[in-house]
Amino acid sequence: GLEQAGKTAFTQRLLTGKFIDTIPTFGIDVEFTEYKGMALQIWDLGGHEAFRKNLWKNYIAQSSSLIYIFDSSNLSNLQASVEWFWTVIDWLEHKEYPILFLANKWDDVPNNAKDERIQTIIEEFKLNKLAKTSTERSFQFFFVSVKTGLHIDSAMTWLVDHQPIDEKFKSFESIHCFDCFVQGKGFFAHISNIKQKRREFKEIIHTYKDK
Repeated sequence: GLEQAGKTAFTQRLLTGKFIDTIPTFGIDVEFTEYKGMALQIWDLGGHEAFRKNLWKNYIAQSSSLIYIFDSSNLSNLQASVEWFWTVIDWLEHKEYPILFLANKWDDVPNNAKDERIQTIIEEFKLNKLAKTSTERSFQFFFVSVKTGLHIDSAMTWLVDHQPIDEKFKSFESIHCFDCFVQGKGFFAHISNIKQKRREFKEIIHTYKDK
């Protein structure tokens, strides 16, 4: 999802079981946890445009499932989020893997606006179209609150139940590069085995390191 959608807060809730105020993810955070008996490796991808354009595709194409998070309380970047959602869908190489769409911050939407907001999100994201035409993979969406925990357990239970267990150790022959982000006191670095990618991310780091 885009920046400020609640991706990192969602990840931290899975790790700690509670809501934690977070700062925007710079590049990617990799976390490991267990949910209902299934080991999970979570790639929390930074939502700023530079990361969407330069970082997302490699990781999304090699994922075993997708969780897309949208801020349902703020429709100001709705169209951009819709465009990136369908761009991400096109990147998925393993069509049988499940897609979980989370409309986050549902607790911040006024009760008298919820029905209209549900209709807007479903129509603008064309969620019904994806659900009806997806014959190779499972798809589900939930209106959730990472802050209160609303429907988080139901959403993750669905995702775990729809994992293709038989292929969870499948190797990905399409991997062609390795990226690592290292943060220390007073510095932030990007490491890659491809020289061109190092030059590209150097510019991104200089742009975002002070934000």
